[in-house]
Order: sequence, then structure tokens, then C-alpha cells
Amino acid sequence: MSAQGIAIVWLANAVILAALLILPYRQWPLILIGTLVAEVIADISTFPIWSAVSFGLINILEVTLAATLIRRISGEHFDFDKLRRGGYFLLFGPLIACAIAGLIGATINLKLGNSALDYSKFWLIWWFGDALGLILLTPMIVVVWRFFEYGIPKIPNKIIIEATLFSLILVLIGIYAFSGNHEQLQFLVSPLLLLSLGVYAAIRFGVLGATFAVTIVATLAVYQLTQGIYPYSTKSVQEAVWLTQEYLALISVVSVGLAILMREINNQRRA
Repeated sequence: MSAQGIAIVWLANAVILAALLILPYRQWPLILIGTLVAEVIADISTFPIWSAVSFGLINILEVTLAATLIRRISGEHFDFDKLRRGGYFLLFGPLIACAIAGLIGATINLKLGNSALDYSKFWLIWWFGDALGLILLTPMIVVVWRFFEYGIPKIPNKIIIEATLFSLILVLIGIYAFSGNHEQLQFLVSPLLLLSLGVYAAIRFGVLGATFAVTIVATLAVYQLTQGIYPYSTKSVQEAVWLTQEYLALISVVSVGLAILMREINNQRRA
């Protein structure tokens, strides 16, 4: 949440979707029941029981629809190892499932009459928040799970040192880029540097490194927004949130997408 209570990124559904993409179908009911119970417990103090249950069912619909379509089209053993699979993930998850969930959620919120935002703006905030959560976190969880599942390879010390230095540089530039204490021209340059670092992570450290780099950037950006610091020439909280969401989605898609493409090419060369 931003300092004004506007959702920036919703990560809960990203974790659930990752579980549905990894685990067998027979374990889905337990995961989805747990999701509904957790949602009701979290919302019951704020919303009526019917709306708490409704929001839980919306989240279940979103992740179930996304996971079913992704696994049906891309194959049962899902991984971010082919650009085609990454495309299916973007299409069926952030674009389709999140948009549908946002429409239903905005309708329920309109019935409750507890939002200062109109229907379309609330829908966009719900859609973008859920979609960004899926884009940022689901690939990292799936990739890390498969990484341990396939067996941890021996990592050379020079790669560990390089990754450590890279992370420090990324954090420093990220703090500067989202601090809001610089001129607009400098802010335009800083995100380009972050995007370049995301590309570097994809080239040097693969999908795993790219997902972690994106997570670091997203964490820094979201933290600054929660503190009410906006590195944009805007006084609108909604606009600041939307700009941040769009930028994080861009850097994630470019960095992780490039890493997936390079992984697919390398796998084809080894075949």
C-alpha cells in the first residue's frame, strides 16, 4: 500500500499461482481452501462476511483460471525455460485472469460503496496491482523451485563475487532512482540504468538472476511509495502508483523475457 492506502502490488496471488503451476492437480483443493480461509480471516474485520468471502472467491478464480490455461497450453511441467511459455504466462495470468478478477472486484467494491475511486479507476488499480504481483514474484518462485528440484550446481567463486557486487550496485542505483531527491532529467536516466542492469543480470546470471534483480528493484520502488516519496513530477498518488507499476512491469518483462530467450537458445545449442 502507498502512504494513502492505494494498492501498489498484490503478492498473495503470485504465491498461490506459483504453487498451482508447480504442484500436481490433486493438491489444488487444499491450496484453494487455504486461500479462501486466509482471505476471509484477513478481511472479516474490515468487510461484511459476504464481501470477504466474495473477495476470496475472486482470488481463487483468478489463480485457478490462470494456472489452468497456462498448464493446459504450455504443458504440465511448467517452467520459465522457453519464451513461448513466458508468453503464455503473461497472456493468461497478468493480462486475462487479473483483468477479469479486477472487473468482478470493482463491481463488489461499488456495491459496498466504500471507495472514493470510480469503477474504472478501481478496476485498473486492482488489475495492475494483481498483474504486477504475478509478474514480479511468480517467475522467481517457480524458477527457484525448479533450481532446487533439478539439483544445485556448483557455482564458481568469481560468479558469487560478481553477483554480490552487482547486487550492491543495483541497490545503490535503485535507492537513488526512487529517492525523489533529484531533477526530472536525472530520474529519466536512472531508470535506464536500472533497465540496463536488469539486462546485464539476464545475460550474466540467467533467469534466476534476472528475477532476483527485478525483485530488488521492485522492493526499493514500492518501499519509497509506501513512505510517500514519488520520484515523478506529479502530485497525484494514483498517477505515481500507475507510473511505478508500469515501469516495474517493463523492467520485469524485458529482463526476465531476455533471460528466458537466452536460456531457450542455449538449450537448443546443447540439444
